[in-house]
Amino acid sequence: MRLFEIPFNSEPSGDWVVPVLGDGERRFASRNKALAFALTLANQDRKQGHGDSLVCVQGADGQWRLFTPDLLPAGYKMRRPT
Repeated sequence: MRLFEIPFNSEPSGDWVVPVLGDGERRFASRNKALAFALTLANQDRKQGHGDSLVCVQGADGQWRLFTPDLLPAGYKMRRPT
């Protein structure tokens, strides 16, 4: 399982940096591209049986929130229609 962090603000260079455990970091010109990259890797982890990786996204309020690779809040359980 890995945790990918997407900050609200960019680095002073204007890039959003996504650290990748064991593989350095990746830089992106937009927050959306950084988020898409993190979700892609988290989904790959799940498909390869490496457990559920999570994406941690910082909001405008400074709070960090955990999401699954499907962008559901971590711990969310889907309810089946009755």
